[in-house]
Amino acid sequence: MRPIRQKDIEGGIVNRFFERSRLIAAAGLAALLVLGACAAPKSGGTPATTGQTTKTAAPAATPTGPFGTVKFGLASFGLEQFDPTKGAANEGLIMDAPILDPLLTLKGTAAAPGVADSWELAADGLSWVFRIRKGIKFHDGSDLTGKDVKFTIERYSSKDAYQVFLRNAVDNVVLVDDYTVRVNTKGPQPFLPLLMAYYYPAMGFVQPKDYIDKNGIDYFKANPVGSGPFKFVSHAQGDSLKFQAQDKHWRVVPKFKNLEILLIPEEATRIAGVKTGTLDVIDVGLDGAAQMEKDGLRTAKLASAQVYSLLWGAYVPEASSMPLANIKVRQALSLAINREEIAKNLFYGKTTPPLPSFIVEEAGQDYDLKYWQDQGAKTYAKYDPQRAKALLAEAGYANGFSLTVWSYSMAGGGYFPKLIETLASYWKAVGVKVDIFPTDLGSMQKVSNTLKFPTLRGLAGIMRVTGRPVAPQILSTYVTTTSMFALLGQQYPQVDTLVTKIFAETDSAKRKSMIAEVTQIVADAYVGLPIGGVATVAGIGPAVEFPAETWVPELSIYAERVGHRTK
Repeated sequence: MRPIRQKDIEGGIVNRFFERSRLIAAAGLAALLVLGACAAPKSGGTPATTGQTTKTAAPAATPTGPFGTVKFGLASFGLEQFDPTKGAANEGLIMDAPILDPLLTLKGTAAAPGVADSWELAADGLSWVFRIRKGIKFHDGSDLTGKDVKFTIERYSSKDAYQVFLRNAVDNVVLVDDYTVRVNTKGPQPFLPLLMAYYYPAMGFVQPKDYIDKNGIDYFKANPVGSGPFKFVSHAQGDSLKFQAQDKHWRVVPKFKNLEILLIPEEATRIAGVKTGTLDVIDVGLDGAAQMEKDGLRTAKLASAQVYSLLWGAYVPEASSMPLANIKVRQALSLAINREEIAKNLFYGKTTPPLPSFIVEEAGQDYDLKYWQDQGAKTYAKYDPQRAKALLAEAGYANGFSLTVWSYSMAGGGYFPKLIETLASYWKAVGVKVDIFPTDLGSMQKVSNTLKFPTLRGLAGIMRVTGRPVAPQILSTYVTTTSMFALLGQQYPQVDTLVTKIFAETDSAKRKSMIAEVTQIVADAYVGLPIGGVATVAGIGPAVEFPAETWVPELSIYAERVGHRTK
């Protein structure tokens, strides 16, 4: 459970949260909350019993448009705000995906049409031209045109944007005509379309220029308008999101009229909601999924991801006296982890082996996956608590040291708190005094770059990393000096230089060589200790059908394709 803050009490969030949890968990009160929405409306009226002959009304026809309510229960929202340029990947997908349309989508690891129905690279390789689909409307009735796309790309590439990728890639944006946009780049940028596709880091959500110019960005964040399949209805901070489906939409018309997304950190409460019918789709860990399947409930496997223990501040000069600044300490923490036991007991044997660096993911490209799998098996799969104790002694910590570990959940990572407890038990066994600090993902993300913020220096945490079509994008999230985490600090300036070159390199063989160099630096630094590859799982309620295409763990992305179960 996330810590209770004074602002939560003042805003009534705590009262709403515990009241909802109590109602969901109490099967005896389930009838008060059951979604009548998952079935088509029924005919009214019971036949009269006056002795007169009456005719029973024919059943009402199944609605042709969206009907009913679908409820999602999530472990975390991340940073809760509706400006897509200000958020990390996961909350952009959770908060904005229902209401905003992406410039491009993905088919496998290739860019596919979205708001832009075609795009092409200029002959000199220094600009991309995007042609915008005609006929798309924003929820306020205005047309989506090239000016909105230009405005959107400029916002994502501004100095105030949370992500650095478009800022590093885009020189300027030109409106060629009402439905054609040219993006001039800083040198060749072969990955630019993928950076704006419907996936991490989610930098392609098209925003309404006139609406924001007229009302201001603060008004937009409180009353967001987009062109997506759902309209925004309400947002209760730390509690819930509500949306309403469009009856007509150029891309997809949702099956459900109403979408509610509820923040429910406790997995047991989310599972109870599925059992009682008060929730339809939930975040669930592998252990919770196993119990659901045992109870006859359905689950769906989503994206797999490598899970890492993050060690913050290892290369920040101001933290040089802290234990985690010593590489022998970081190596000791790795050797103390029994990954085989975690895979068997916590993840039911459904993991893949640990990989030695954030860049190496099964779904990625431009590197030798087999080589890095072998490296991971040789280096990070080792469990040697005696050697861990010896390394701690060599580092000057024969009697151990105190380590604070932040514990939180995230989309696809509802199991994080339990994993943190497991890691703490291993580290305590080699003499480390572990203090677990319960918090929330958003609080961590706000201070995760220890070059800018001192809060997490010398502390540990957890993160899951999914494979992405743009390999250097992961590096720009975790290890460059301007990244969200900056786990290498400023110790390796060549990493920033290499990552910039990788983004601009059009030769796959050269990219592969540079990626291998950075990967080895990160692996040798022991700033992210891999645990193994873990599948993300969704729990599915009895009244809904869940789409087979499951490539991202953020569940709200699937809301537009969740259907009514008819069997």
